[in-house]
Amino acid sequence: MNKKIQIATLSAALFAGLSTQVLLAEEVELQPVSIYKTSACAVSQGWLDSLRGAGIDVSVDVTETVPEMQRNFGVPSPTECYIGVAGDYFLNGEVPVSIVTDLLERFPGIRGVSAEGDTVTTHD
Repeated sequence: MNKKIQIATLSAALFAGLSTQVLLAEEVELQPVSIYKTSACAVSQGWLDSLRGAGIDVSVDVTETVPEMQRNFGVPSPTECYIGVAGDYFLNGEVPVSIVTDLLERFPGIRGVSAEGDTVTTHD
C-alpha cells in the first residue's frame, strides 16, 4: 500500500496593496521502493527504517541477478550488492531519504541516483 504525504507550497500574492499568503496543499502518492539484494548482502536496517519513516513502502527481495539489474538500469559504477528500484528509477547505495522522496515526488528526467561515500550523483 502506498502512503500519501502532503506537500505544501507557500506563495505570496498581492491584492489591493495588501500582502496575502496563500497555502496550496497537494497530495502526492509515493511509489514503493523495492530493494533487490544478493544472499550474501546486508542492507542497512537503519536506512530501510528511514525510508519507511518517510512514508515509503519498502520491500526487500533476495536475488542473485543484482549485477544484471544494475547493468539494465544503467548504473554507471555499481558499488553495492543491492539495488533499489522505484518505478523506472534506480537507487545505488544508501541514498539519503530526502533525495529519495524528492525523486519520487518530482519525477525528474533522470534514470536514478547513486550515493558514493558522501557524494550523491544523478545519472540521466
